[in-house]
Amino acid sequence: MNTAPEATLARYSYDEGGRTKTKKVANETSTYHYNIRGWLTQVTGTKFNQTLPPIMPP
Repeated sequence: MNTAPEATLARYSYDEGGRTKTKKVANETSTYHYNIRGWLTQVTGTKFNQTLPPIMPP
């Protein structure tokens, strides 16, 4: 039916815990970092970096 070749829109890689490790979309790559509890702590990308502060329970 469709004769167009397959196109990959995004590529993800995962760590041993099943969390997203890297995401690649077009020419942009994002890397995700987690703490020992598995909480997202930092996202590093081609065009940006973001560090998430720890959330302490009251």
